[in-house]
Amino acid sequence: MSNALIDTNVLIDLVFDHSEAISRRFSAATFAGDSLFLSAISLYEFRFGAERSRRRDFQLTALAGFLSTVTVLDFDGSDAERAALLKGALTDRGAMIGSLDLLIAAQALERGLTMVTANVREFARIDGLVLEDWRAPA
Repeated sequence: MSNALIDTNVLIDLVFDHSEAISRRFSAATFAGDSLFLSAISLYEFRFGAERSRRRDFQLTALAGFLSTVTVLDFDGSDAERAALLKGALTDRGAMIGSLDLLIAAQALERGLTMVTANVREFARIDGLVLEDWRAPA
């Protein structure tokens, strides 16, 4: 893997150190010089949660540290086009996923990125999306 889009659930696990497997995989990817990205959509999801948390300051400090290790990708017009097509295809098959996950997946597809997630079951519904589950043993 050389270009990966980190899903929100992996970001949460990294910030709160919930998964030793994810922490190891993230460290290995960083050490290997892989390009790691975070969707602005995931940034929104995490930031919203932090704003509602009793541990807001801790979460925002942890987020700032994480953001220093990745590139945040703005959601642009080509991502929106891909998302619309993807939503149509999933709707036709009766296989919809959550709206924000759909936007993140579309961004990964549009930019040719591997989706790093702990939510493989939902993202596996998307044809052509390359997935890695960092909670699974490497």
